[in-house]
Amino acid sequence: MQKTANVPFAPKRESRWLKNDEAAEALAVDVRTIKRWMKLPAKREALSAVQHGKQWRIPRPDNLYLWQSQASERLKKLGVHLSPAWKRGLRKAGQKCSRYLIESVRLWLAAYMKALKRGRITQKARDAILLLWQTAGEILDPLPRYEMDVEKLKSKFPDQLRKRGLPEDEVRAVMRHWPGEKHFKKVRAARTRKQLEAIRCTLDYLQAARDLKRAGKKPTADNLRPLHHKDILAHINGTRETLRGIVVQNPTPEELRKLTLASVCGQIGGKKPPVVTVDFRQPQGGLRLRTFRNRHPRRQHPQSEIVASVYRISSSLPSAEEKPHTGKTPIRKPVYDKPLLFTHTGDEPED
Repeated sequence: MQKTANVPFAPKRESRWLKNDEAAEALAVDVRTIKRWMKLPAKREALSAVQHGKQWRIPRPDNLYLWQSQASERLKKLGVHLSPAWKRGLRKAGQKCSRYLIESVRLWLAAYMKALKRGRITQKARDAILLLWQTAGEILDPLPRYEMDVEKLKSKFPDQLRKRGLPEDEVRAVMRHWPGEKHFKKVRAARTRKQLEAIRCTLDYLQAARDLKRAGKKPTADNLRPLHHKDILAHINGTRETLRGIVVQNPTPEELRKLTLASVCGQIGGKKPPVVTVDFRQPQGGLRLRTFRNRHPRRQHPQSEIVASVYRISSSLPSAEEKPHTGKTPIRKPVYDKPLLFTHTGDEPED
């Protein structure tokens, strides 16, 4: 029997045509979009497509990035403005996270509700609740949808927090913010993100009112609006973290270049440069004044009850049976330092 020589496999020859999925990935669009553009002469020309038999094909370029840049410019002249590839990556990551986003938000909202019962939320409480929310995403990601019941997964959280490098005392401090059964029951009734948003708005309004009272200000729309977050994700990311050293907010490319140059020159000269922290986070500006007044009217439920409980004033109008001695209806002007007229258990000392 004749033996065959052990010849290694030859490398697969690269096709001289660019596949539709490769073009779609380079331009950050769907494959169906490329196929649709192939049917239109102007967009075929923008993609540098040529006729090959009965089909239109894109020759494989020597430099894919150069072809992507030139094709984007030609499509832009035709009115097609393509999003950058990193935005497509963010959309894909968001679609992947959406399957457990609502469940992790339920945990964050229940923990936030528990912290508000104790009083004003401190920075340590914000950091602990944020760690619970991040850990929930790591635990829920590999699970199937029917097992995503976060209140039944409490035993997995300490081990996952230890994997993040937290010491044992910090793990115990974070787990002390785990919500109770009554808190989970309130957020479990909300089935959609819109219903969770309604619960969050109430808690956000309460926290904003407490911050104003602590600062000695009145609960007007002008004062409440900057403290109110636009949506759930803006609220979760609004950690109010105090950064070290000199903080530079959202620098321009030129300012960033000057900061880098100054740091390098200081190290060459042997001087210890000061600590400079570059903060690229977008500032939280809250809602517009008109939008805030429409969404959160001051004299309607639950805003009126929240302000009344925090500032310890009466939320009810004067009785219609009580007639003023002068024959004129007195002007109702609330006094914010008036004694509490009803029981209130939501303003305990901070933890």
